[in-house]
Amino acid sequence: MRAGHGIAVLLRLTAHAQLRLADVLDHRPRHRPAHVDGPRNTARTARTAPSAPAVPATPTAPTGKAVPSAPSATPVPTAPDTTATPVGPPTTPTTPATPTPPTAPAEAPRPAPTAPTAPTPDNTGVAKAVLAVADRLANQELVRRLHKAVARIDGIGVISPAPGDAFDPLAHRWTDTRKAARRDDHERVAELLAPGFSGPTGTVIRPAQVAVYDNEGE
Repeated sequence: MRAGHGIAVLLRLTAHAQLRLADVLDHRPRHRPAHVDGPRNTARTARTAPSAPAVPATPTAPTGKAVPSAPSATPVPTAPDTTATPVGPPTTPTTPATPTPPTAPAEAPRPAPTAPTAPTPDNTGVAKAVLAVADRLANQELVRRLHKAVARIDGIGVISPAPGDAFDPLAHRWTDTRKAARRDDHERVAELLAPGFSGPTGTVIRPAQVAVYDNEGE
C-alpha cells in the first residue's frame, strides 16, 4: 500500500521532480506494476536519451603558405621648398613679347614685257610715184581720189592745215594769196587747196598747197 501511494504522488509531481525522484528510486527492485514503469521509464528515457552526435566540421583544405603581402612603397622624401614665399599680393608673371620676324622688302612690280613692234615699212617711194601720176591729171576728181589713196598707205602722214593756222614754209606751199579782213590774219592760212604728205620719219614728201592772208599791199 505504501508503494502504491508513492506512485500516485509521483504522478502528481512535475516532470522535473519525477526525474529527480527517479534517480533516487532507481536502486529499488523492479517489481512494480507495469503502469507505474511507463511514466518512470518515459522520464528516464527523456533524461538519459543521448543527444545526436554533433557533425564534425569539414576540415578546410590547407591553402599552403600564406602569401606575404607586398611591401608598401617606401615614401620618397620630397625636397624642401627653398623658394621664399613673396610677401604681399601675388603678381601675375608677364609674358615676354614675341619678336616680330623681319618682313621681306616688297619687290617692285616688274613692267610687263612689250611685244616687239614690227618696223614701219618705208613706203615713201610708192607715195611719190602715185602723187606724180596725180600731178599729170586734169580731172580734179581723180586727183582727189589718188590723194586719198596715198593717205591710206602705211607709214604715210597727211598734212592738212585748217584756216587760221599760221603759215609754215617747211610744210606748206603758198599757192594763192587772199586779202585779210583783220591785221591779225596776216600770213595765216586762208584755205587748203591740196593736202600735203610726210614719210615715216616725218620728212615732208609733198607740202600742203594753201591760200594765205597777206596785208602788205595795203
